[in-house]
Amino acid sequence: MTVITLPGLALLLCFTLISTLPLKASAQTITFMTHNVEGSYYRDENGQLRGFMHAGRRAFNIELIREMMQIMQHPMEITILPFKRAEALIKENQHPYGLFNIGKRASRNGLMKWVGPLQIDPIYFYENSAKPTNIRSISDAKKVAAICTLNGSSHQRLLRQEGFENLTSNISYQGCFKMLAEERAELTIISQHSLKEVLIGAAIPSTMIRNTSVILHSSEGQLAFSNQVSDETVALWQQALDQIKRSGRYDELVRDYLE
Repeated sequence: MTVITLPGLALLLCFTLISTLPLKASAQTITFMTHNVEGSYYRDENGQLRGFMHAGRRAFNIELIREMMQIMQHPMEITILPFKRAEALIKENQHPYGLFNIGKRASRNGLMKWVGPLQIDPIYFYENSAKPTNIRSISDAKKVAAICTLNGSSHQRLLRQEGFENLTSNISYQGCFKMLAEERAELTIISQHSLKEVLIGAAIPSTMIRNTSVILHSSEGQLAFSNQVSDETVALWQQALDQIKRSGRYDELVRDYLE
């Protein structure tokens, strides 16, 4: 039988305690940013960004990042910026920034570091229920008069690469859906999990909008860090996300915010 001496027992207890402590990154301060969250958030009594329950993907991501911040013992401060401005700040690499939700793209390789996936979403073409386009494929979408896309978004770039010449843009998803409702565009594109929150933010009844069932692609949402953030710190944030998924808390957030 192995006998543990008092010094050995103390050391064992010390290792056990350390293994149960929250993950904590370096002293590096990270400025967290998000975008296009109109209608899906509020400020609590501490002035912190919170997601409305059952408000969709943006609200879900806010709460998921907050859970990760708790594990990492990081200040729960999140700044809202236009997407193109936030992406530019990440790429400029002048400060430790974190940006969510953003997709991995070849054009971003080497310009930022990744933690994810935060969630996986199918991206659909949507139309005005009163003015259906009857598209059945992506190639059919090339024939409509105008497709509204978020300015600077991956959807916009992908459609341009596919030879689409009928694109118009707006600075927000809400703006695109308003254009759709006002018949100033025939189609727009968004992830399935973002639709509800965007329609609420745009004050558009869900009955006015119809899913065409045509999928552009499936998107994996990520948390991106500027290259100013160390690889060690990025790895710790990935561990925090993985911990939430293993614990079952991730499924609770999906139920309370994403669904």
